[in-house]
Amino acid sequence: MKQPSPPTGCRSHISISRTRCSIIASASSRAQARGFATCATCGSGMLLSTGKSGKYRYYACGGRMRQGKGTCGGRRVRMAETDDLVLTAIMDDLLTHDRMTEFRQELQARQTARAAAASKNLGKHEARLSDTRERLNNLLQLVETGLMESSDPNLANAWTT
Repeated sequence: MKQPSPPTGCRSHISISRTRCSIIASASSRAQARGFATCATCGSGMLLSTGKSGKYRYYACGGRMRQGKGTCGGRRVRMAETDDLVLTAIMDDLLTHDRMTEFRQELQARQTARAAAASKNLGKHEARLSDTRERLNNLLQLVETGLMESSDPNLANAWTT
């Protein structure tokens, strides 16, 4: 698949964080590169900006937009081209067979650890349940044999502890 070449200066004015594995974009946002594109000049996140009453869409340095031109000299880049760069980077670098295999292995390791912890926790609760049942049977035997009355306050205390 031939990659479209970015416009001159596009790569020099943004850097794409390729280490993130999750897409950080709100469902209502149509800006796909939000959270991935950062300003190459100052490192601030790129924010959506528009021109001509929303007709043209760009990513612009968030630091410059929030704090003014004196903060950063970064330029605006077209949203569609930046999104293409980000999606290409994701497809080429993150969604490779080796990365997916590594991701699957990490997921399986976490699930195995959780299952082991749950099993250990279940064992503790089963032991506690068994002990409680044994104590209850002992109290019932004391009442059945007549060694303790059902109205005995000690029975009530033993029952609640």
